[in-house]
Amino acid sequence: MHDDTYTESDIESFSAIADILSRLCHHALTYVSVSPTSGLGDLGNSLIRLMYRGAIVRADGISQCIATGSGEQASLLHRPLIESMFQLKYLVSDTQAIGDKVMAYRYCFFKEQEKLLREASEGKALASVLSLTDKARFGSMLTEINDQLRRDEFSEIASEYSKRKKAKKPRKSLHWYSMYDGPENLRDLSTHIGLEYVYILYKIGSSAIHAGDGINGVTSLSDGSPITKPIRWAEKLPYLCKTACMALHSAVETYLGAVSPNTVQEYRAWYEQNMPELLNDSLADKISITIHP
Repeated sequence: MHDDTYTESDIESFSAIADILSRLCHHALTYVSVSPTSGLGDLGNSLIRLMYRGAIVRADGISQCIATGSGEQASLLHRPLIESMFQLKYLVSDTQAIGDKVMAYRYCFFKEQEKLLREASEGKALASVLSLTDKARFGSMLTEINDQLRRDEFSEIASEYSKRKKAKKPRKSLHWYSMYDGPENLRDLSTHIGLEYVYILYKIGSSAIHAGDGINGVTSLSDGSPITKPIRWAEKLPYLCKTACMALHSAVETYLGAVSPNTVQEYRAWYEQNMPELLNDSLADKISITIHP
């Protein structure tokens, strides 16, 4: 189903762009089950694989939005895709510290779940829609999470978390990558991994994520008269596709470089052969859209 403002020719243009990103997603997916040849351990390899898979899922979502000309919807997935790529790069940036990073990720994940479940079981969150049964169920889940957090394997990271938490505002959540003197926030993280310029792309999508871009819902006709954009609007589809491909391409190289270094050259050869639109920067030529307000 597509918006009535698009012609069949428009949809064909959207599909041509979406197919480029989809092509990369499908190939990236073939590496999810690659046999690790690195010495990162089971937990390290599992977390790297999960982060990598998350990047593919977000990129695939963007390709599905592009296929229907849904530019604004694609923008909503743009930011979490870049977050996934940043965090994956940080995770593997120092393989000697992979054990500490895995523990930090797991512990911070449980702490965030603990916070949400505690608020839900106490009736502070969704109080008007939760039944007593719901609250009891959340209370039971909270007990399980707290049992996890008290495990001996988390004693060291629990101490580190407590130390970092004291330096934060009371209700401020901690990022797992900030443990052990890591980057405080995503901006610092982008600097740490040498991708400050990508952080700018990340910020471009922030207003859409936080619903601060309402004014972008208005455009104008050729005579200057204002109109409200359709729900599905095809602006910047080549840009969204190109940046999503860039982020996923980086994630694939990072992932393979960490778990199966011998596979990196094989992937690069595939990329050079199968992604010519990105290599020769002809992506914009793939789209010719006629908008009918």
